[in-house]
Amino acid sequence: MANTMEISVPEDVRLALIARAEAKGLSLSEYADRELIGDPGDVTNDMILDYILAQPRIHLEPSSADIIRELRGPLPEDDGARR
Repeated sequence: MANTMEISVPEDVRLALIARAEAKGLSLSEYADRELIGDPGDVTNDMILDYILAQPRIHLEPSSADIIRELRGPLPEDDGARR
């Protein structure tokens, strides 16, 4: 169950907020939630990168390079010629 809280705002402000909410196809409560809490669409690439970099690193074995080397097999012998 959602908590509700009444706040007192001037009538002209309330009407302007209702108009903004309706223009976005939202109820006044939904509009207030997005404006006060945030819309997931407001997440920036920098915010995502900061989140990723803050996570602990996980080291898996074998590494992806080791798996590729195993699947690829040995490299041809180097005859010294560059192509």
